[in-house]
Amino acid sequence: MKAYKFRFESVLKSKKTIVDDLSSKTARAQRILMLEMRKLDNLKEREAQCVRELIRLQVGRVNAAEVQRSHRYLELLGNSIGEQIKKVKEIAKRVEALRDMLIEAEKQKRIFEKLDEKERDEFYRDFLKKEQALLDEVGTNRFVQRTMHRRLHSSG
Repeated sequence: MKAYKFRFESVLKSKKTIVDDLSSKTARAQRILMLEMRKLDNLKEREAQCVRELIRLQVGRVNAAEVQRSHRYLELLGNSIGEQIKKVKEIAKRVEALRDMLIEAEKQKRIFEKLDEKERDEFYRDFLKKEQALLDEVGTNRFVQRTMHRRLHSSG
């Protein structure tokens, strides 16, 4: 009897490859998202420091040039923060899309794995049934041979 071979083995293998590829892409995108979120947090912290410095500058004798420079810097930081927020949102959307694709790919892979499992079980049940039939035939043949042998020897 030939060994079990899943008829969709190549499809299952490609589904596993797709899942592995999407999994690594999702992990990579997640790492990039975390880096960009840290950059955003850093920009916000610099903005908060600048606001604290601006408040300090406005106490007592005020240096108009320093205050103006701080306001321009705050404006630049605000623009950078806005751009970084857009970037983070865009990357988050990509991460979510990759996760959705990964979930779908895993579902498809599981379908083929279950089909493989079902066919493998059916193959082995059929194998055991044929093996049992062969054993029954061998047992019946031995019984017939013993019975014939006894009849021949008891008659003679």
